[in-house]
Amino acid sequence: MTVDEEYQKDKGIDTNADACRRVEAQKIADLVEDMLSAKLPVHDKPSGQLRDIQPKDIAILSRTWGPLELYSNAIAARDIPILQAGGGNLLDTREAKDAGALLRFLADPTDSLALAAGAGVD
Repeated sequence: MTVDEEYQKDKGIDTNADACRRVEAQKIADLVEDMLSAKLPVHDKPSGQLRDIQPKDIAILSRTWGPLELYSNAIAARDIPILQAGGGNLLDTREAKDAGALLRFLADPTDSLALAAGAGVD
C-alpha cells in the first residue's frame, strides 16, 4: 500500500491536487523561512567571502509555471520578499526552436529546411 492509498482511505484528509499544492506551498515557505532564520552561510561571489543567506539567494524551480504563484504567495505572506523571474515557455525561445529543428534534421537528413532553421538561417 502506498502512502497515497493510505491517505485516500482516511476521509478526513483532503488529497485533491489543489489541497496538496496548498500544503506544499506552506511547506516550501516553512523551508525558506527556516533557512533565513538559521542565517545559513552562502558564498558571496563578488567578495569571495561567506555571508548570511538572503532571500535573493533562494530560487524555487518548478516543472510548470502553475504552482509558482501559490508558492510565492505563501512566502510573501511571511513578509519574505519575492521576485518572480522569467515567464513564458522555455520551448518558445529561439535556442529551443533551433535545437528542435536540428533534432528534426537528425531524424530526417533529407529535411534541408530543418537544417537551415537549426543553423539559424532566416
